Amino acid sequence: MIRLLLLSTGLVSCAFLALWIRSKETRDLAELPRLHRLADPIAGSEDHLPALPEFSEAPVLDGGEGRADVVSFDGLSSKALAIRAEQDIGAALNWLSEDADASVFETAYPIIMHELVRQRPLQAAQMIPELQSGFLRDSLVTSISRQWVQVDSDAALAWASALEDASLRGHAQRSVLLAVCEASYEDAMGHVLALSVEQDRLDLLSTVFAHEIQSQRLRTQSSSRLLQLAESSIEQISEAPLRGRARFEAAQLLIATHPQVAFALVERAEASDSREGLLLTAFRSLSELDPDLANHMLNESTLSDSMKDQLRSASGPVLVEMVIPKRP
Repeated sequence: MIRLLLLSTGLVSCAFLALWIRSKETRDLAELPRLHRLADPIAGSEDHLPALPEFSEAPVLDGGEGRADVVSFDGLSSKALAIRAEQDIGAALNWLSEDADASVFETAYPIIMHELVRQRPLQAAQMIPELQSGFLRDSLVTSISRQWVQVDSDAALAWASALEDASLRGHAQRSVLLAVCEASYEDAMGHVLALSVEQDRLDLLSTVFAHEIQSQRLRTQSSSRLLQLAESSIEQISEAPLRGRARFEAAQLLIATHPQVAFALVERAEASDSREGLLLTAFRSLSELDPDLANHMLNESTLSDSMKDQLRSASGPVLVEMVIPKRP
């Protein structure tokens, strides 16, 4: 009798424990704070959100997995929805395209799209042109670039270069190349120089070079090494006009942080109004930073005497006194 009573008490306790655990799981899912919205402002974006295509099969990149049953994600918090989408992105996409209520669509769309980008960047890339310009689209493009580059940087850049919208194409190309540049500056420059559109090459050359200058790798490089890297990148460009413009672009990027390198780059450029303006700007910056070095570089340069005098005159009285000693 006592054993029977203890057994009954144990069964009742187990039943109550199971009910409490299930109730707690349900309550936790319902009451989870909207951490996804707080951590990711994309969830609150007001961009235009296009309707997703109808998925008759589970949308996968490596072939179909058969028809995916539409599972309801209604009532889930942003955090819970992100977790469920991570577990079954196909079901999340089908729910969003077929059964999602309009009131939750704008919140759910960015969450599910970002999970789609993480799992299937190629499929997400096909949806990008449908988005209007804005923070959501730009953020998704950046995410796609980082994910895709890890698998196939050539395919990622081909996708970016084929986009019809000019602003979207430029942003996508920059995102892909910066992702490549994180791993290899040389590979990124190789991609830039292989582009067929001249203006794209110039714009992206500046982007990649600026990224490399600002990276920790070059902050610790000597000025001579930085000049060598810049010259190496510039000389890889076969077209003379584009090569000259790239030289000026590189000098402009370096004037604020490495005026001596900027001065050396422009000194070697062909004569033009742009060259004179950049020489003056670089020389002034260098004079403020290190007058002795500025004086030395000017004296050792291959500039004409008239250009040297012009730079000395325009640089201020301090440098003039250093270059032209006062008579007793």
